[in-house]
Amino acid sequence: MKSNAKAHAKNFAALNQPLKPFSEFGDDWLEIYAPIFTASEANGGVKKSFVRNGKTCYKSEHWTEKQRRHRLQKGTIALLLRPIISHIKMPCLVKLTRYAPRKLDKFDNLPMSMKYILDSVCEMITKDMRPGRADSHEGLEVQYDQIVSSEYGVKIRIENL
Repeated sequence: MKSNAKAHAKNFAALNQPLKPFSEFGDDWLEIYAPIFTASEANGGVKKSFVRNGKTCYKSEHWTEKQRRHRLQKGTIALLLRPIISHIKMPCLVKLTRYAPRKLDKFDNLPMSMKYILDSVCEMITKDMRPGRADSHEGLEVQYDQIVSSEYGVKIRIENL
């Protein structure tokens, strides 16, 4: 009886490779991947731990560190989308997939972790750069998903409806 262990080992190794930025597109869709760290903003962002008097204490990250992460998320997505966004017309479906070692709560924390990424995508599609306005457009539908992976990243798929 033959074993399929080598095939399984190859597939497992392929899943654990470092993910790199890429983009591809067709006539009415485009897909990009960006190796971006995402954290739930609903819980105050990333928690930092330190030891005080023998006890482990936790505190939220400083607001400048949050702002730096948000700017990095928005800037990276804008940089990757800018050359290929002309293929997408309104109305459209935006599907955001989060890759991370652990899953988040899909109703609260997952959408909050993708907030600034969605803002950037919607700004590029609608060309409305006013803060908080682009993602409220009627022609946009958004879906969220998450996949357990050893690397952090975000895959964005945009399809014309």
